[in-house]
Amino acid sequence: IVEFPLVILIAVGVIKLLENQTILMGIGVVGLAVLVILGSLMIRDAVNRTNSLEGSIDYANPLLIGFIFSATNAHFIIWWFLVGSLFIKDAVEFMGILGVGIAYIFHIWLDLVWFVFLTYMSSRGKNILDTRGYRIFLAAMGVFIIVFGIELALSIFSKCS
Repeated sequence: IVEFPLVILIAVGVIKLLENQTILMGIGVVGLAVLVILGSLMIRDAVNRTNSLEGSIDYANPLLIGFIFSATNAHFIIWWFLVGSLFIKDAVEFMGILGVGIAYIFHIWLDLVWFVFLTYMSSRGKNILDTRGYRIFLAAMGVFIIVFGIELALSIFSKCS
């Protein structure tokens, strides 16, 4: 619900903005910094994670809660404007607005697969989430995000050279 209008707004203006080498370079620098910070925070959380899931809350309206958390989540907005805008730019260049629609459908489908997987893993019980394996997985995802940030920055910098 939050992503689609955001994707359309980015698609409408992203091509003109990303033709400017200075803006593209700025996105590369800021995107790299944000992804390295997010990845580092994930690694820190994996190292410092306690073996407790206290404070879990059962929400009565998950759609409303999801909308509120997505719309107000700075990481979500930053990701779409830094990383997602490049994804949308490539889709527009490849197939125009149809490319944005196709890319969006695949993105949502992959989100669905990921969240079904997370839901399944969560349903297996609190003890699975508190294991050493989860901490290793979280740290590995943090490293993956950092590597993705570096790859993204290198891609942008090579386009600007």
